[in-house]
Amino acid sequence: MENKLLTVVIPAYNSSSYLGKCLESLLVEDVMNDVEIIIVNDGSTDETLKIAELFRDKYPEYFVVVNKENGNYGSCMNAALRIAKGKYFRTLDSDDWFSKTEYIEFVHDLSLTDADMLMCERYIYYSAVDKMVKCSFESGVTKRKDLDIESVDWTYNSIKNNIFVNSICYKTDLIRKSGLQWTEKVFYSDNEYDYFPSKIAKTIRFVDIPVYVYWIGREGQSVGPDTLLKNYRSFQLVGTKILEDFLETADPKSNIYQYQKYLLVNHILQPIYIAFLSGKEPYVTFVNSIDMKVRTNALLMQEVENVISYSGIHFVRACKKNDKLKIILAKFLFKYIGNLSFANNVKQQVKKILGKL
Repeated sequence: MENKLLTVVIPAYNSSSYLGKCLESLLVEDVMNDVEIIIVNDGSTDETLKIAELFRDKYPEYFVVVNKENGNYGSCMNAALRIAKGKYFRTLDSDDWFSKTEYIEFVHDLSLTDADMLMCERYIYYSAVDKMVKCSFESGVTKRKDLDIESVDWTYNSIKNNIFVNSICYKTDLIRKSGLQWTEKVFYSDNEYDYFPSKIAKTIRFVDIPVYVYWIGREGQSVGPDTLLKNYRSFQLVGTKILEDFLETADPKSNIYQYQKYLLVNHILQPIYIAFLSGKEPYVTFVNSIDMKVRTNALLMQEVENVISYSGIHFVRACKKNDKLKIILAKFLFKYIGNLSFANNVKQQVKKILGKL
């Protein structure tokens, strides 16, 4: 397969019930000469590999199938990066999909840019209430223009809301030069993709094309404490790796510092600190060890105290002030109302908001 403009990587594990829809969304003839799709079967025990091979056999110049033993998300990304031929690189989860019209427009825009990093608008599909929400950039954000990354105003909420793996696209060579090696056999290593290549990016482009459709509400998804605590080891490995790099290398005088700090606090430290509310070991000891590292950086600690909360309670700040009532309340909420299924949580808490759109 010759070099392409874009590589899209789809890690897939036991995805037979929804992989077909994902791959069907990519069947757009207008882009097939410019894009390669790498499907990485992560040791699935269902029909995932068979479905991937059916698409590959029908479109051999478009789809590439990698079959490997199970190693979780990070191992899939490492395997794909080794063989990627696209100038640009982005990911697509096997339970999500691309909007076909925007897909064509996005690939065309890629032909017009040489930016190191692209941040795109996206759709979020809430299946519990059957609503599609567009995460758009505000009018003040300069769009479809290659910008010096040091000139970006990271305070726009619409930019913060798109600091996610499903909105970010990098030059493939930039990822390789960054030395990124996703942590394997853990969850949440997608945060490494958001963080490490951005450190060496010089230019960025904000693309107001929401090609990615992120599905929230699939059965089995959860934001309850059981899931959080079950996967705490992943947070420990990935979170410690990124936190230590930030403390060692992040420069407050650099503009990208604001991006890095937001990502670290909101996407990485937030779930780690929330595990403290369980009051159980080994979570409390781990959170305390992370907190000791955070407190070596005054700017970071201030952000943690101002931002991290649970059910609206800023419990890290409460711990510092020894506000026992707030701490007790946060722990109570974590224990007794945190175990709602993701779908029910969306239905109860988001329905009112979405109904106004």
